[in-house]
Amino acid sequence: MASRCYPGGGIGIHGVEWNSGIRDNYVEGRINWTLGCVSMKNADVSELYDIIKVGTPVVIRR
Repeated sequence: MASRCYPGGGIGIHGVEWNSGIRDNYVEGRINWTLGCVSMKNADVSELYDIIKVGTPVVIRR
C-alpha cells in the first residue's frame, strides 16, 4: 500500500488530468503513478460515471 493511503479512505477512482504530463498511456502501460488510487482512462471514467450512481459500494480486490 502506498504511503499516505489508509484502508477505508483516501482511495479514489479517477482518470488523468487533461493538462498534466500524465496521459492514458500511463494507464495502458500500468505505470504506478498514483498513491494507491485506481486509475482509468478518461473515456472509461466517463462511461463509469454514466452507469454507476454516487454512493454505490465498491469493492477493490487484488
